[in-house]
Amino acid sequence: NWTPAMKDGEPVAMQMSLPFSFKLPQGQAQVGRENEEVFKVVEEMPRFPGCDEDGVAEGELVQCSNMKLIEYIANNIKYPRDAKDAGVEGVAVVSFVVDKEGWVKDIKVVRPLQESIDSEVVRVVKQMNEMEERWIPGRQKGRVVNVQFNLPVKFRLDAERKQLQIPEGAGELKLQNFKASPNPTTSVLNLRFEAEALPTAIRLLNASGQEVYRETLNRFEGAYNQAIGLGNLPKGAYVLHISQGERIFAEKIILK
Repeated sequence: NWTPAMKDGEPVAMQMSLPFSFKLPQGQAQVGRENEEVFKVVEEMPRFPGCDEDGVAEGELVQCSNMKLIEYIANNIKYPRDAKDAGVEGVAVVSFVVDKEGWVKDIKVVRPLQESIDSEVVRVVKQMNEMEERWIPGRQKGRVVNVQFNLPVKFRLDAERKQLQIPEGAGELKLQNFKASPNPTTSVLNLRFEAEALPTAIRLLNASGQEVYRETLNRFEGAYNQAIGLGNLPKGAYVLHISQGERIFAEKIILK
C-alpha cells in the first residue's frame, strides 16, 4: 500500500500528477514517416489501368495509360445542368494521391471552376476506387511509393451552345471604360462605355443566337451609361453585342 501524506501529524488525501514520456525507437519512427511520404515527381509515374504491359516500352505504356484515363473521364463525367445553362466553360484541376496499392485518396480541387462542376470532378475521381482494376502505383528507386497526381478536366459546351461564344472578329470595336455590372446579374445590367461618336447598336443574344434586346443609338455622342432591365428574360447565358457598322465588341453576360 502507498504511504499516505501527513499534515499536522495526521494522514490526509493528496492529488498527484505523474508525467510520462513515450518515444519510439529511432528506426521505427523513420519507417513511419517514410510510409506516409507523398512524392510529386518519381521515376515511374502512376498509370491508369487497362493497358497490356507485355513487351511494351515505357513510353508507349504511359501514352496508353493517358488515353485510357481520357476515355474514362469522357465516359463518366456529366456536365452539370446549372453550369451548362449558365454557359460556364473552362478547366477544373483536381489533385489526388495514388497510394502504394493503387487506391485513390486525398482528393481535392486545386483549381476550382464552378461549384457543381468541382463536385462532379471529385465524384468521378472517387469513382475510380470502384473500378475492377486499380491504378498501377508509381515507383521511385525500384520501390512503390505514394504519388500526388494532378488531373485537369476541361468543360466545353456542345455545338448547340456555340453561339454563346464570342464570334471571330469581335473585339475589333475598341471601347474605353467598358463596364457591365453586376455580372452575373439577377435583373438589371448597368452598362457603361465610351467609343467614337458614330451610330451604335446594343444587342443581347440568347443561347440560340436570337436577339432578345436591342437599342439603336443613331445619335450616339461618344459615351453611354444606362441601366438595362433584364428581369423578364429566362436565366442563362447571353452575349452582349455593341457594334458600329461592321465592327463589334462582345461580352458574355450571365443572368441568374
